[in-house]
Amino acid sequence: DQGGDIEAWEGTIVTVVARASRPVDTARIVFTNTEDTSQKAEEFSMTVDEGGRRLVARWTLEFRDGDHENYARFYRIVCDSQDGSNLRPALYRIDIRPDPDPVVELLDPTADLEMPANGIVPLLVRARDPEFGLKYLTLRISKDGERLDHPRQEIFEGEQRSFGPLSFNFALEPLRLMPGDIISYLIEARDNKLPLGNRTRTAERRITI
Repeated sequence: DQGGDIEAWEGTIVTVVARASRPVDTARIVFTNTEDTSQKAEEFSMTVDEGGRRLVARWTLEFRDGDHENYARFYRIVCDSQDGSNLRPALYRIDIRPDPDPVVELLDPTADLEMPANGIVPLLVRARDPEFGLKYLTLRISKDGERLDHPRQEIFEGEQRSFGPLSFNFALEPLRLMPGDIISYLIEARDNKLPLGNRTRTAERRITI
């Protein structure tokens, strides 16, 4: 984008590259909460090179304390020039869009089941994350309130914005279940947002052996 205004998703890494009209010694990004710049907020230094004319800054768009209404709405580039004067900075807007959680659906089965210990349960799964994209779809299994992590059940691992609907075979035999055992399972989706990704889970279903 050739303009200075920023409008992007939460978690986006922004790079600002500016060129000063004359050489500067230092430069910094100064954030403010108001257009009249009376409420100063965070600030940080920019990299200055090419004889003091090329200025570069990089940061991640984030909300303060997880509050989607709490972030600096404007920024400007403040420079100190070699002749001791300050270059007049323009003011630019910031609009951070909250990153929605991924959407994941277990389309089938739609109810609890009774199965033999060596049964196979076809799971019909659909998921999407149009902003950062899906990274994992994982089958989570628990028994007596404790999660069973082995064998690991990854339905999908990669980077794409949508998945399915596709069928995945949930094999019960590796769990070594006994008659009367009851397990719960759900599908967890995680997106590519740094550092850990947003997560969403389907409602639990139960299987009685």
